[in-house]
Amino acid sequence: MRIATRQIVFAAAAGSVLLMAGVPAWGQWSSPSMGSPYGSNLRPGAPDPRGISRDPLTKPAEKTKVDEDDDPAPRNVPLMPGDIPVVEVRIVGNQVFKKEQILRHIQTRAGRPYNEMQIARDVRQLNKTGMFSYIKPSTQATGGGYIVIFNVIERPTLTDVIFVRKKSGGGFENLFTSEKRQEEKLRKEADLKPGDPADPYRVEEARRAIEEHYHQKGYTLARVTIHEGDKPEDRRAVFIINEGPKYKIAWTQFVGNTIATDGRLRTLIESKPGILWTFKGEFDKKKIEADKDALVAYYRGLGFFHARVGHEVSYSPVPYFWSEPSPVVTFIIDEGPRWKIRDVSFIGNSKIDTAKLNETIKLAPGEYFKQDSMTADIRKMREEYGSMGYIFTEVKAEPRFHEEPGELDLVYSITEGDRYRVGRILPNIGGESPHTKVTVLLNQTSLHPGDIIDVREVRASERRYQFSQVFSTEMGRGPKIVFSPDDATNLEEEPAQMARPPQGPGGFRGQSPDDMGDRLPIVPSLRPEPFESWFAPRGPRESWPLLQDGGTR
Repeated sequence: MRIATRQIVFAAAAGSVLLMAGVPAWGQWSSPSMGSPYGSNLRPGAPDPRGISRDPLTKPAEKTKVDEDDDPAPRNVPLMPGDIPVVEVRIVGNQVFKKEQILRHIQTRAGRPYNEMQIARDVRQLNKTGMFSYIKPSTQATGGGYIVIFNVIERPTLTDVIFVRKKSGGGFENLFTSEKRQEEKLRKEADLKPGDPADPYRVEEARRAIEEHYHQKGYTLARVTIHEGDKPEDRRAVFIINEGPKYKIAWTQFVGNTIATDGRLRTLIESKPGILWTFKGEFDKKKIEADKDALVAYYRGLGFFHARVGHEVSYSPVPYFWSEPSPVVTFIIDEGPRWKIRDVSFIGNSKIDTAKLNETIKLAPGEYFKQDSMTADIRKMREEYGSMGYIFTEVKAEPRFHEEPGELDLVYSITEGDRYRVGRILPNIGGESPHTKVTVLLNQTSLHPGDIIDVREVRASERRYQFSQVFSTEMGRGPKIVFSPDDATNLEEEPAQMARPPQGPGGFRGQSPDDMGDRLPIVPSLRPEPFESWFAPRGPRESWPLLQDGGTR
């Protein structure tokens, strides 16, 4: 009986290659027949520059789809017949910022063709810098061309950024941190420096960032106020920092937990004593809220779907010598009922019967619900399908709760998909100077063209690649086998589908899958004769038709 399966190209990847095509930039067009790269420099009906002064933005320009960020102006645009040049670029109204600093952000230059679209882009670019509160371009015509004028009003800038700290004297690690280093940290958190625009909104954002920084470091009562910088006429940013005491957690305890020990729950949270009660362990209210969410997620993963977690904070009577009395955090847990599985059912399975799937899974009726076990069962079912060639089977679990508390039904929805065989095998060996022959990969690959894909054999081949000590396995970037579907059409109607290793900017220089096409034969489709006849069993010493250069398995 002939199996109507799909064919897929099987790529064994030890690297990847990125090919890029280039196109000439705007400023590189030089053919007179092409005209100006931006089209006409003046709108239809625009007057010639004979003593006429006008604003180029008083009338809307033609609507042209322009990317504001990725459409730079041409650097060397030649003057074409009929173009009117820019004879001068003037900046009017600047006092703090020099003309050279401003011209660095615009592309309109003397000697280039006059272009209103480019002037509009220059205005947008200057607005992005934040240096000006008002920008208005204008032009002045002369006998030789246009003078482009940018009238600007500078935004007030900060002359200084000052931090006034009222120290608490606590914090053991502060003994090893200099004043200069601490101020550098504050400047980094505030993201303000002299010369930045004097914007009250940015100063307020800096205040919040500094206060949040202190809270994360254990200064729960720290308060930051703005002495200068929150008014439009201010030219300095002065922050008054009242640090307050620094709190380190003395201990973390749990109340109401029956299914897990305190030690197990302590591994799930961040609000706990530091190393030797010295390093880390800062008291932070936001971390406590995040820890409560983590504990709730843990309990729900064990079937306690009504679990709730609260907390209380008390203080140890004996303070440590480096801080104020240390807080003790108590998490109060209400576990609630634990759900059991009443029934397990499967929807959409036709290739594997229900009895076999029941033998595969671990969560059976009568067991307590566990998220980890359910995830493991899904993985086992996908591997079971993958061993039969259904490598893209999707399995989704849906717990269905009953009105009666404590019981639920677990329903697995299965989308089996199509069955796949191996098409071509495309070794892709990357590196600085790849010299390993493709037969090294092929000899360690247990799947051959025509075989039904078995994900277990795929993983076994990957392990052989890694243990061969030929390819690099640093930082978890070992050799991988990649496959993916290309088309949902029937194999009887379409030729072999092709899957290749993912290619991206982080690729390696070396052999490309496209280059292997001359050495690896294309597996024909099923039209001429049954697919199985191409790969009939051979004797133990007979060669496989893998390589055109006579290579053997």
